[in-house]
Amino acid sequence: MEISIPNYINCKKEKIKYFPYIIGIVMLSLLCSFSKYSPFLAITISIIEVFVLIFALIRLDIVKFYLLFIVFTGTSLSNATFVYNDPTVHLYTFTQLPIIKGYHITLLLFLSVFIVFIKERKIFRTNLSNNKKLKNTLILFILLFIFGIFFGIISMLINDNQMMNHFDLWFVLYRRDLLLYFNILLIMTGISYSFLACDELKNKFEDYFLIFMFSISIATILSVLFGWSADYGSGTTLLLSQASIFSVFLVIYPFYSNKKNSVKVLAFILGIVSSLCMLFKTSELAGKWWIIIFIVFILVIYKSIISNRLGIIIIGTILIALSIFSFISLMHNEIGFGLSEAKLKQFSSVINIFGSNWYDNLSASPKSRIDELVNVFLEYVEKPLYLPFGKGFASSFIRRFGTSDWSITSSGTFSQLELKYQVFANMHETVNSLILSFGLFGIVILIREFSFFIKNLKMNFFGVLGFVWFIFFFTTGYSALYVGLCCFIFSKIDRRRCIK
Repeated sequence: MEISIPNYINCKKEKIKYFPYIIGIVMLSLLCSFSKYSPFLAITISIIEVFVLIFALIRLDIVKFYLLFIVFTGTSLSNATFVYNDPTVHLYTFTQLPIIKGYHITLLLFLSVFIVFIKERKIFRTNLSNNKKLKNTLILFILLFIFGIFFGIISMLINDNQMMNHFDLWFVLYRRDLLLYFNILLIMTGISYSFLACDELKNKFEDYFLIFMFSISIATILSVLFGWSADYGSGTTLLLSQASIFSVFLVIYPFYSNKKNSVKVLAFILGIVSSLCMLFKTSELAGKWWIIIFIVFILVIYKSIISNRLGIIIIGTILIALSIFSFISLMHNEIGFGLSEAKLKQFSSVINIFGSNWYDNLSASPKSRIDELVNVFLEYVEKPLYLPFGKGFASSFIRRFGTSDWSITSSGTFSQLELKYQVFANMHETVNSLILSFGLFGIVILIREFSFFIKNLKMNFFGVLGFVWFIFFFTTGYSALYVGLCCFIFSKIDRRRCIK
Protein backbone atom coordinates (compact mmCIF):
# COMPACT_ATOMS: atom_id res chain seq x y z
CA MET A 1 0.00 0.00 0.00
CA GLU A 2 1.42 3.34 -1.03
CA ILE A 3 1.31 6.02 1.64
CA SER A 4 2.52 9.55 1.18
CA ILE A 5 5.18 10.57 3.66
CA PRO A 6 4.61 13.98 5.28
CA ASN A 7 6.98 16.57 3.90
CA TYR A 8 8.23 17.60 7.33
CA ILE A 9 9.66 14.13 8.07
CA ASN A 10 13.37 13.86 7.27
CA CYS A 11 13.80 10.43 5.68
CA LYS A 12 16.97 11.15 3.74
CA LYS A 13 19.73 8.60 4.03
CA GLU A 14 22.38 10.71 5.69
CA LYS A 15 25.45 9.48 7.50
CA ILE A 16 25.33 10.56 11.12
CA LYS A 17 28.46 12.33 12.36
CA TYR A 18 29.03 11.13 15.90
CA PHE A 19 31.67 13.61 17.06
CA PRO A 20 29.79 16.96 16.84
CA TYR A 21 26.67 15.53 18.48
CA ILE A 22 28.67 13.90 21.28
CA ILE A 23 30.55 17.15 22.02
CA GLY A 24 27.27 19.07 22.13
CA ILE A 25 25.48 16.63 24.46
CA VAL A 26 28.51 16.32 26.77
CA MET A 27 28.70 20.11 27.11
CA LEU A 28 24.94 20.37 27.72
CA SER A 29 25.07 17.62 30.33
CA LEU A 30 27.95 19.27 32.20
CA LEU A 31 26.26 22.68 32.05
CA CYS A 32 23.08 21.17 33.51
CA SER A 33 25.14 19.58 36.29
CA PHE A 34 26.98 22.80 37.06
CA SER A 35 23.61 24.58 37.29
CA LYS A 36 23.38 23.11 40.79
CA TYR A 37 25.56 26.05 41.81
CA SER A 38 23.70 28.67 39.73
CA PRO A 39 19.88 28.83 39.58
CA PHE A 40 20.16 31.60 36.97
CA LEU A 41 22.17 29.30 34.68
CA ALA A 42 19.65 26.49 35.23
CA ILE A 43 16.69 28.70 34.33
CA THR A 44 18.47 30.17 31.28
CA ILE A 45 19.36 26.74 29.86
CA SER A 46 15.86 25.41 30.51
CA ILE A 47 14.11 28.36 28.83
CA ILE A 48 16.35 28.04 25.76
CA GLU A 49 15.50 24.33 25.57
CA VAL A 50 11.78 25.08 25.79
CA PHE A 51 12.00 27.59 22.93
CA VAL A 52 13.99 25.12 20.81
CA LEU A 53 11.15 22.61 21.20
CA ILE A 54 8.55 25.27 20.41
CA PHE A 55 10.48 26.09 17.24
CA ALA A 56 10.45 22.40 16.25
CA LEU A 57 6.69 22.31 16.74
CA ILE A 58 6.21 25.47 14.67
CA ARG A 59 8.14 23.75 11.87
CA LEU A 60 5.93 20.66 12.37
CA ASP A 61 9.08 18.56 12.81
CA ILE A 62 7.71 15.99 15.25
CA VAL A 63 10.63 13.58 14.91
CA LYS A 64 13.21 16.24 15.78
CA PHE A 65 10.97 17.42 18.62
CA TYR A 66 11.08 14.03 20.31
CA LEU A 67 14.78 13.44 19.70
CA LEU A 68 15.51 16.81 21.32
CA PHE A 69 13.02 16.16 24.11
CA ILE A 70 14.83 12.94 25.07
CA VAL A 71 18.18 14.77 25.04
CA PHE A 72 16.89 17.64 27.17
CA THR A 73 15.23 15.40 29.75
CA GLY A 74 18.12 12.95 29.65
CA THR A 75 20.70 15.60 30.55
CA SER A 76 18.68 17.35 33.29
CA LEU A 77 19.19 16.86 37.00
CA SER A 78 16.36 15.16 38.85
CA ASN A 79 15.13 16.88 42.01
CA ALA A 80 16.37 18.68 45.09
CA THR A 81 16.33 15.56 47.28
CA PHE A 82 18.88 13.83 45.06
CA VAL A 83 21.04 16.93 44.55
CA TYR A 84 20.95 18.87 47.85
CA ASN A 85 19.58 16.13 50.13
CA ASP A 86 16.86 18.65 50.96
CA PRO A 87 13.44 18.59 49.22
CA THR A 88 12.67 22.14 50.37
CA VAL A 89 15.44 23.67 48.22
CA HIS A 90 14.42 24.88 44.75
CA LEU A 91 16.19 23.05 41.93
CA TYR A 92 15.33 24.45 38.52
CA THR A 93 15.64 22.14 35.51
CA PHE A 94 14.11 21.66 32.08
CA THR A 95 11.19 19.82 33.72
CA GLN A 96 10.84 22.15 36.72
CA LEU A 97 10.72 25.88 36.02
CA PRO A 98 9.74 28.78 38.33
CA ILE A 99 5.98 29.42 38.63
CA ILE A 100 4.88 27.04 35.83
CA LYS A 101 6.71 24.07 37.41
CA GLY A 102 6.37 21.14 35.00
CA TYR A 103 3.12 22.04 33.25
CA HIS A 104 4.95 23.31 30.15
CA ILE A 105 6.13 19.73 29.52
CA THR A 106 2.57 18.44 29.45
CA LEU A 107 1.50 21.28 27.16
CA LEU A 108 4.37 20.74 24.70
CA LEU A 109 3.74 16.99 24.59
CA PHE A 110 0.01 17.52 24.09
CA LEU A 111 0.61 19.94 21.21
CA SER A 112 2.97 17.48 19.52
CA VAL A 113 0.44 14.64 19.69
CA PHE A 114 -2.34 17.02 18.59
CA ILE A 115 -0.31 17.84 15.46
CA VAL A 116 0.16 14.12 14.77
CA PHE A 117 -3.54 13.36 14.94
CA ILE A 118 -4.62 16.44 13.02
CA LYS A 119 -2.05 16.19 10.23
CA GLU A 120 -1.18 12.52 9.88
CA ARG A 121 -3.60 10.33 11.83
CA LYS A 122 -4.27 8.09 8.80
CA ILE A 123 -0.59 7.30 8.37
CA PHE A 124 -0.27 6.67 12.10
CA ARG A 125 -3.27 4.32 12.26
CA THR A 126 -2.32 2.42 9.11
CA ASN A 127 1.24 1.78 10.21
CA LEU A 128 0.23 1.06 13.79
CA SER A 129 -2.16 -1.65 12.59
CA ASN A 130 0.83 -3.39 10.98
CA ASN A 131 2.75 -3.36 14.26
CA LYS A 132 0.66 -5.54 16.55
CA LYS A 133 3.08 -5.64 19.49
CA LEU A 134 3.27 -1.86 19.57
CA LYS A 135 -0.46 -1.45 19.00
CA ASN A 136 -1.34 -3.82 21.86
CA THR A 137 1.13 -2.05 24.15
CA LEU A 138 -0.42 1.36 23.45
CA ILE A 139 -3.92 -0.06 24.01
CA LEU A 140 -2.89 -1.49 27.38
CA PHE A 141 -1.37 1.80 28.51
CA ILE A 142 -4.47 3.70 27.37
CA LEU A 143 -6.53 1.29 29.49
CA LEU A 144 -4.22 1.95 32.44
CA PHE A 145 -4.88 5.67 32.06
CA ILE A 146 -8.67 5.23 31.79
CA PHE A 147 -8.87 2.75 34.68
CA GLY A 148 -6.66 5.00 36.79
CA ILE A 149 -8.97 7.99 36.31
CA PHE A 150 -12.21 6.05 36.83
CA PHE A 151 -11.32 3.83 39.77
CA GLY A 152 -9.38 6.62 41.47
CA ILE A 153 -12.53 8.75 41.59
CA ILE A 154 -14.67 5.76 42.64
CA SER A 155 -12.30 4.98 45.51
CA MET A 156 -12.50 8.55 46.72
CA LEU A 157 -16.30 8.73 46.44
CA ILE A 158 -16.80 5.61 48.53
CA ASN A 159 -14.34 7.11 51.04
CA ASP A 160 -11.71 4.40 50.83
CA ASN A 161 -9.27 4.81 53.73
CA GLN A 162 -11.18 7.96 54.74
CA MET A 163 -9.89 9.81 51.68
CA MET A 164 -12.89 12.16 51.58
CA ASN A 165 -11.74 13.34 54.98
CA HIS A 166 -8.19 13.71 53.67
CA PHE A 167 -9.03 15.50 50.44
CA ASP A 168 -5.82 17.56 50.51
CA LEU A 169 -3.77 14.35 50.37
CA TRP A 170 -6.03 12.74 47.76
CA PHE A 171 -5.84 15.77 45.44
CA VAL A 172 -2.02 15.91 45.57
CA LEU A 173 -1.75 12.19 44.83
CA TYR A 174 -4.41 12.17 42.11
CA ARG A 175 -2.87 15.14 40.28
CA ARG A 176 0.57 13.52 40.48
CA ASP A 177 -0.60 10.19 39.05
CA LEU A 178 -2.77 11.84 36.40
CA LEU A 179 0.09 13.98 35.07
CA LEU A 180 2.60 11.12 35.24
CA TYR A 181 0.48 8.67 33.23
CA PHE A 182 -0.76 11.36 30.86
CA ASN A 183 2.79 12.50 30.07
CA ILE A 184 4.00 8.94 29.55
CA LEU A 185 1.05 8.17 27.28
CA LEU A 186 1.71 11.31 25.23
CA ILE A 187 5.41 10.45 24.91
CA MET A 188 4.63 6.86 23.93
CA THR A 189 2.25 8.10 21.23
CA GLY A 190 4.66 10.69 19.87
CA ILE A 191 7.67 8.38 19.87
CA SER A 192 5.63 5.60 18.26
CA TYR A 193 4.60 7.97 15.50
CA SER A 194 8.20 9.06 15.01
CA PHE A 195 9.35 5.47 14.56
CA LEU A 196 6.45 4.66 12.26
CA ALA A 197 6.87 7.78 10.15
CA CYS A 198 9.77 6.49 8.06
CA ASP A 199 12.13 3.57 7.77
CA GLU A 200 15.28 5.65 7.89
CA LEU A 201 14.59 6.93 11.41
CA LYS A 202 14.29 3.34 12.64
CA ASN A 203 17.59 2.56 11.00
CA LYS A 204 19.18 5.63 12.59
CA PHE A 205 17.82 5.11 16.11
CA GLU A 206 20.65 2.81 17.19
CA ASP A 207 23.12 5.53 16.14
CA TYR A 208 21.16 8.20 18.03
CA PHE A 209 21.08 5.97 21.09
CA LEU A 210 24.83 5.35 20.92
CA ILE A 211 25.52 9.07 20.55
CA PHE A 212 23.47 9.83 23.64
CA MET A 213 24.95 7.02 25.76
CA PHE A 214 28.52 7.75 24.65
CA SER A 215 27.91 11.37 25.65
CA ILE A 216 26.46 10.49 29.06
CA SER A 217 29.35 8.09 29.74
CA ILE A 218 31.95 10.73 28.86
CA ALA A 219 30.09 13.29 30.99
CA THR A 220 30.11 10.79 33.88
CA ILE A 221 33.88 10.40 33.63
CA LEU A 222 34.46 14.16 33.39
CA SER A 223 32.13 14.90 36.31
CA VAL A 224 34.13 12.54 38.53
CA LEU A 225 37.44 13.98 37.32
CA PHE A 226 36.19 17.52 38.07
CA GLY A 227 35.29 16.42 41.60
CA TRP A 228 31.65 17.46 41.27
CA SER A 229 29.19 15.77 43.59
CA ALA A 230 25.62 15.87 44.80
CA ASP A 231 24.49 15.30 48.37
CA TYR A 232 22.16 12.41 49.07
CA GLY A 233 21.53 10.27 52.11
CA SER A 234 24.62 9.82 54.24
CA GLY A 235 27.15 10.60 51.52
CA THR A 236 27.87 12.17 48.15
CA THR A 237 26.73 10.94 44.74
CA LEU A 238 27.43 11.59 41.09
CA LEU A 239 26.33 15.08 40.05
CA LEU A 240 24.75 14.14 36.75
CA SER A 241 21.50 13.15 35.12
CA GLN A 242 19.92 9.90 36.32
CA ALA A 243 20.17 8.65 32.73
CA SER A 244 23.83 7.95 33.51
CA ILE A 245 22.67 4.75 35.20
CA PHE A 246 22.03 3.28 31.73
CA SER A 247 25.69 3.68 30.70
CA VAL A 248 26.49 0.30 32.23
CA PHE A 249 24.52 -1.31 29.40
CA LEU A 250 27.20 -0.22 26.96
CA VAL A 251 29.17 -3.13 28.38
CA ILE A 252 26.79 -5.67 26.83
CA TYR A 253 26.12 -3.69 23.64
CA PRO A 254 28.91 -5.50 21.69
CA PHE A 255 27.21 -8.83 22.46
CA TYR A 256 24.11 -7.73 20.51
CA SER A 257 25.45 -5.33 17.87
CA ASN A 258 26.46 -5.83 14.25
CA LYS A 259 28.30 -2.52 14.17
CA LYS A 260 31.95 -2.38 13.19
CA ASN A 261 34.44 -3.51 15.82
CA SER A 262 35.75 -0.01 16.60
CA VAL A 263 32.26 1.11 17.71
CA LYS A 264 31.74 -2.01 19.82
CA VAL A 265 35.14 -1.65 21.49
CA LEU A 266 34.48 2.03 22.26
CA ALA A 267 31.07 1.16 23.73
CA PHE A 268 32.60 -1.56 25.89
CA ILE A 269 35.42 0.67 27.17
CA LEU A 270 33.11 3.60 27.96
CA GLY A 271 30.69 1.25 29.71
CA ILE A 272 33.44 -0.22 31.88
CA VAL A 273 35.11 3.11 32.73
CA SER A 274 31.85 4.96 33.53
CA SER A 275 30.71 1.99 35.66
CA LEU A 276 33.98 2.09 37.61
CA CYS A 277 33.51 5.85 38.08
CA MET A 278 30.06 5.17 39.56
CA LEU A 279 31.63 2.58 41.84
CA PHE A 280 33.66 5.37 43.44
CA LYS A 281 31.07 8.17 43.01
CA THR A 282 27.81 6.28 42.93
CA SER A 283 24.65 7.18 41.06
CA GLU A 284 21.86 8.52 43.26
CA LEU A 285 19.98 5.38 42.21
CA ALA A 286 22.78 3.23 43.64
CA GLY A 287 20.55 0.41 44.85
CA LYS A 288 19.06 -0.12 41.42
CA TRP A 289 22.50 0.41 39.87
CA TRP A 290 23.74 -2.71 41.65
CA ILE A 291 20.71 -4.67 40.45
CA ILE A 292 21.46 -3.52 36.90
CA ILE A 293 25.10 -4.58 37.35
CA PHE A 294 23.81 -8.00 38.40
CA ILE A 295 21.55 -8.18 35.30
CA VAL A 296 24.48 -7.23 33.04
CA PHE A 297 26.62 -9.84 34.76
CA ILE A 298 24.02 -12.56 34.07
CA LEU A 299 23.64 -11.40 30.45
CA VAL A 300 27.41 -11.56 29.91
CA ILE A 301 27.46 -15.17 31.14
CA TYR A 302 24.42 -16.03 29.01
CA LYS A 303 25.75 -14.45 25.81
CA SER A 304 29.20 -15.96 26.37
CA ILE A 305 27.74 -19.45 26.72
CA ILE A 306 25.51 -19.32 23.63
CA SER A 307 28.16 -17.64 21.47
CA ASN A 308 30.70 -19.60 19.44
CA ARG A 309 32.89 -16.53 18.88
CA LEU A 310 36.15 -16.64 20.81
CA GLY A 311 36.32 -12.84 21.16
CA ILE A 312 33.00 -12.60 22.97
CA ILE A 313 33.94 -15.47 25.28
CA ILE A 314 37.23 -13.75 26.17
CA ILE A 315 35.49 -10.40 26.81
CA GLY A 316 32.85 -12.14 28.87
CA THR A 317 35.48 -13.96 30.95
CA ILE A 318 37.40 -10.73 31.63
CA LEU A 319 34.25 -8.87 32.64
CA ILE A 320 33.11 -11.70 34.92
CA ALA A 321 36.54 -11.79 36.59
CA LEU A 322 36.50 -8.01 37.16
CA SER A 323 32.96 -8.21 38.58
CA ILE A 324 33.88 -11.02 40.97
CA PHE A 325 36.99 -9.13 42.13
CA SER A 326 35.00 -5.93 42.78
CA PHE A 327 32.29 -7.86 44.62
CA ILE A 328 34.74 -9.71 46.88
CA SER A 329 36.71 -6.52 47.60
CA LEU A 330 33.61 -4.64 48.64
CA MET A 331 32.13 -7.44 50.73
CA HIS A 332 35.38 -7.84 52.66
CA ASN A 333 35.81 -4.09 53.14
CA GLU A 334 39.20 -4.07 51.46
CA ILE A 335 38.30 -0.81 49.77
CA GLY A 336 35.91 1.84 51.05
CA PHE A 337 33.31 2.97 48.53
CA GLY A 338 30.89 4.84 50.80
CA LEU A 339 27.29 4.89 49.62
CA SER A 340 28.02 2.44 46.79
CA GLU A 341 29.31 -0.08 49.31
CA ALA A 342 26.30 0.46 51.57
CA LYS A 343 23.89 -0.12 48.68
CA LEU A 344 25.73 -3.30 47.66
CA LYS A 345 25.31 -4.63 51.17
CA GLN A 346 21.61 -3.78 51.01
CA PHE A 347 21.33 -5.67 47.72
CA SER A 348 23.19 -8.70 49.10
CA SER A 349 20.91 -8.75 52.15
CA VAL A 350 17.87 -8.98 49.85
CA ILE A 351 19.14 -11.89 47.73
CA ASN A 352 20.30 -13.84 50.80
CA ILE A 353 16.77 -15.18 51.28
CA PHE A 354 17.92 -18.49 52.76
CA GLY A 355 19.88 -16.84 55.53
CA SER A 356 18.65 -16.95 59.12
CA ASN A 357 16.31 -14.12 60.15
CA TRP A 358 16.27 -12.84 56.57
CA TYR A 359 13.57 -10.21 57.10
CA ASP A 360 15.00 -8.92 60.39
CA ASN A 361 18.46 -8.54 58.86
CA LEU A 362 17.29 -6.52 55.87
CA SER A 363 18.56 -2.97 55.54
CA ALA A 364 16.10 -0.12 55.96
CA SER A 365 15.56 0.70 52.27
CA PRO A 366 14.77 -2.81 50.92
CA LYS A 367 12.80 -3.67 54.07
CA SER A 368 10.62 -0.61 53.51
CA ARG A 369 9.85 -1.71 49.93
CA ILE A 370 9.02 -5.26 51.01
CA ASP A 371 6.76 -3.87 53.73
CA GLU A 372 4.99 -1.81 51.05
CA LEU A 373 4.33 -4.89 48.90
CA VAL A 374 3.08 -7.01 51.81
CA ASN A 375 0.77 -4.20 52.94
CA VAL A 376 -0.61 -3.84 49.41
CA PHE A 377 -1.59 -7.53 49.39
CA LEU A 378 -3.06 -7.23 52.89
CA GLU A 379 -5.12 -4.26 51.66
CA TYR A 380 -6.67 -6.51 49.00
CA VAL A 381 -7.26 -9.29 51.53
CA GLU A 382 -9.22 -6.74 53.57
CA LYS A 383 -10.97 -5.27 50.48
CA PRO A 384 -11.18 -8.00 47.78
CA LEU A 385 -13.67 -6.07 45.60
CA TYR A 386 -10.81 -3.80 44.50
CA LEU A 387 -8.66 -6.71 43.36
CA PRO A 388 -9.66 -7.04 39.63
CA PHE A 389 -8.80 -3.46 38.57
CA GLY A 390 -7.21 -1.90 41.65
CA LYS A 391 -7.88 1.45 43.27
CA GLY A 392 -6.84 3.73 40.41
CA PHE A 393 -4.97 7.02 40.76
CA ALA A 394 -4.26 8.20 44.32
CA SER A 395 -4.60 4.60 45.56
CA SER A 396 -3.61 4.06 49.18
CA PHE A 397 -3.35 1.50 51.95
CA ILE A 398 -3.38 1.32 55.75
CA ARG A 399 -0.27 -0.14 57.28
CA ARG A 400 -0.93 -3.55 58.85
CA PHE A 401 2.50 -5.15 58.71
CA GLY A 402 6.19 -4.32 58.98
CA THR A 403 8.94 -3.11 61.27
CA SER A 404 10.65 -0.62 58.96
CA ASP A 405 10.70 2.97 60.16
CA TRP A 406 8.50 5.16 57.94
CA SER A 407 8.79 8.28 60.07
CA ILE A 408 9.74 11.55 58.38
CA THR A 409 12.78 11.85 60.64
CA SER A 410 14.32 8.58 59.48
CA SER A 411 14.41 8.78 55.70
CA GLY A 412 11.58 10.89 54.37
CA THR A 413 10.14 7.80 52.68
CA PHE A 414 6.61 9.19 52.86
CA SER A 415 5.19 12.70 52.82
CA GLN A 416 4.12 14.65 55.88
CA LEU A 417 0.45 14.32 54.87
CA GLU A 418 0.74 10.53 54.59
CA LEU A 419 2.36 10.35 58.01
CA LYS A 420 -0.20 12.75 59.47
CA TYR A 421 -3.18 10.65 58.31
CA GLN A 422 -1.37 7.28 58.47
CA VAL A 423 -2.56 6.55 54.94
CA PHE A 424 0.23 5.57 52.55
CA ALA A 425 0.36 5.91 48.78
CA ASN A 426 3.88 6.86 47.72
CA MET A 427 5.12 3.55 46.31
CA HIS A 428 8.83 3.22 45.56
CA GLU A 429 8.77 0.36 43.05
CA THR A 430 6.87 -0.20 39.83
CA VAL A 431 5.61 -3.61 41.01
CA ASN A 432 4.13 -2.18 44.21
CA SER A 433 2.59 0.78 42.40
CA LEU A 434 1.00 -1.20 39.55
CA ILE A 435 -0.52 -3.78 41.89
CA LEU A 436 -1.94 -1.15 44.26
CA SER A 437 -3.29 1.05 41.47
CA PHE A 438 -4.49 -1.64 39.04
CA GLY A 439 -4.81 -4.91 40.95
CA LEU A 440 -4.85 -8.09 38.83
CA PHE A 441 -4.82 -6.01 35.65
CA GLY A 442 -1.50 -4.54 36.76
CA ILE A 443 -0.14 -8.02 37.49
CA VAL A 444 -1.17 -9.15 33.97
CA ILE A 445 0.83 -6.26 32.46
CA LEU A 446 3.86 -7.12 34.62
CA ILE A 447 3.70 -10.75 33.48
CA ARG A 448 3.25 -9.69 29.84
CA GLU A 449 6.31 -7.44 29.87
CA PHE A 450 8.43 -10.03 31.67
CA SER A 451 7.40 -12.64 29.10
CA PHE A 452 8.35 -10.27 26.26
CA PHE A 453 11.71 -9.67 27.93
CA ILE A 454 12.48 -13.39 28.22
CA LYS A 455 11.43 -14.14 24.63
CA ASN A 456 13.60 -11.35 23.24
CA LEU A 457 16.56 -11.76 25.60
CA LYS A 458 18.77 -13.40 23.01
CA MET A 459 18.62 -10.80 20.23
CA ASN A 460 16.79 -7.64 21.33
CA PHE A 461 19.21 -5.27 23.09
CA PHE A 462 16.61 -2.50 23.28
CA GLY A 463 14.12 -4.94 24.76
CA VAL A 464 16.51 -5.43 27.69
CA LEU A 465 16.82 -1.68 28.30
CA GLY A 466 13.11 -1.14 27.83
CA PHE A 467 12.24 -3.79 30.40
CA VAL A 468 14.71 -2.34 32.92
CA TRP A 469 13.08 1.09 32.46
CA PHE A 470 9.60 -0.39 32.89
CA ILE A 471 10.27 -2.58 35.92
CA PHE A 472 12.36 -0.03 37.82
CA PHE A 473 11.47 3.48 36.65
CA PHE A 474 8.03 3.48 34.99
CA THR A 475 6.11 4.89 37.95
CA THR A 476 8.90 6.90 39.57
CA GLY A 477 8.39 9.94 37.33
CA TYR A 478 12.14 10.39 36.75
CA SER A 479 12.00 12.22 33.43
CA ALA A 480 15.75 11.81 32.93
CA LEU A 481 15.08 8.12 32.33
CA TYR A 482 12.73 8.63 29.38
CA VAL A 483 15.59 7.34 27.23
CA GLY A 484 14.52 3.96 28.66
CA LEU A 485 10.94 4.62 27.54
CA CYS A 486 12.26 5.31 24.04
CA CYS A 487 14.02 1.92 24.04
CA PHE A 488 10.84 0.32 25.41
CA ILE A 489 8.86 1.56 22.40
CA PHE A 490 11.59 0.80 19.87
CA SER A 491 11.79 -2.82 21.05
CA LYS A 492 8.13 -3.29 20.07
CA ILE A 493 8.57 -2.01 16.52
CA ASP A 494 8.27 -4.58 13.74
CA ARG A 495 11.01 -3.36 11.42
CA ARG A 496 9.82 -5.54 8.55
CA ARG A 497 6.61 -3.54 8.18
CA CYS A 498 7.46 -0.04 7.05
CA ILE A 499 6.14 2.81 4.95
CA LYS A 500 7.17 2.50 1.34
